Amino acid sequence: MAYTLMFASLLSCAQVADIRPTDPPSWAVVVDGATRSIRPPVVLSVRGEHAVLPAGEPSWRSGAMLNLCRVEPPHYYHCCQGLLHPETLRVASGPETDAVVFERGVDYLLDSDWAAVTRVEGGGIAEGQEVWLEYSLGFQRVDTIARGPEGQVAVFEGGDVRCGPLPGATPQGWETLARVWVRGAAEAITERDLFPNQPDRAAEFVATWRATETNVGPEYAARTLAKLRTGEPVTIVCLGDSVTAGGDLASVVGQGYVGALERELKRRFPGGRIDVINAGVGGTPSAFGLERLQRDVLDHHPDLVTVMFSLNDAGTPADVYAAQLTEITDRCEAEGAEVIHMTSNFMTETWFGRLGDANETVREVARDTGTGLVDAYRYWELLEYQGVPYETLLLNTINHPDERGHRFFVDELMRFFPAE
Repeated sequence: MAYTLMFASLLSCAQVADIRPTDPPSWAVVVDGATRSIRPPVVLSVRGEHAVLPAGEPSWRSGAMLNLCRVEPPHYYHCCQGLLHPETLRVASGPETDAVVFERGVDYLLDSDWAAVTRVEGGGIAEGQEVWLEYSLGFQRVDTIARGPEGQVAVFEGGDVRCGPLPGATPQGWETLARVWVRGAAEAITERDLFPNQPDRAAEFVATWRATETNVGPEYAARTLAKLRTGEPVTIVCLGDSVTAGGDLASVVGQGYVGALERELKRRFPGGRIDVINAGVGGTPSAFGLERLQRDVLDHHPDLVTVMFSLNDAGTPADVYAAQLTEITDRCEAEGAEVIHMTSNFMTETWFGRLGDANETVREVARDTGTGLVDAYRYWELLEYQGVPYETLLLNTINHPDERGHRFFVDELMRFFPAE
């Protein structure tokens, strides 16, 4: 399904409505002067959970993680951001009502955003001691405010989930006015939770993007495309990080953009042998991509190589990142492979850093080397004008996109391979 079809309702010419929080904020919003109720998040209370707390500072990757706050499926090692109601956490020496209740900041530390708990050295919790945990968490949701054919306004609720909420679906013929992100630990709807649909600005953004984009089209994959059209065997290798590896979709074979690309190519060019090889390794930057380039990429004798590393190179100096991408390009081209560079998806706001600069480096390398460019980062910029909170497309609430986010890569890649 193409991106324009996935978000057809968001690109429709809906009239922009005046949507704002109540004053003071509450579980309601004001739409063109009328108040509309928003259901608070579903809250789950947990009792009887127990853990041994490590010492140190809690964070997204350190400490005892509160199990019911974990990224789905629950065996993942870190928690979804913003689900825990921190004031509800009770850490005790046992399940009994008269058990010793430990004090936050004295006996234990809590990272409330990531629902991670550690013990304080010298506090009341001994090394190796098991403690009992009670807490409450809220499930998140994305509701859609829409206007019907007769001018009526209604709220359509999304599903209650820990991570990756989908927007509430609207009936055919209804215009999307805004999305409301009901966050798990929220106490009311505020300005930051409202995402108005801005069709005129979205259309302007897309028009400017398409008018100014470079290094896109079949000429940047001409040899590979010719083989696809004649039914010759084709090998494509996708080099990258955890998103290329599949991220939180990796356990579902073929659900990331690499598997989807192979399916789309086989659908468009039936009859030939098409192998799309996944050379993504989680947590790795372009420097490690260079180290393993021969083994993981060139030994497959690819016709085409895609390259994406910006999520893990956002802290790399621009000149170093550019040099590493250029060396990857030169070595691939020396072996006869065509190259398409790819900008990344967004990541959590608190970690964003220099991600935009890193992706600008990718664009510059593509232009300087005359190679193809998949600028998927632009899709994520577009979401703001379409009334979609981009964080809700991140399954691990950090940087791993859901199927919608992976679809952005596929739709742009397929522009290099027209059937005729």
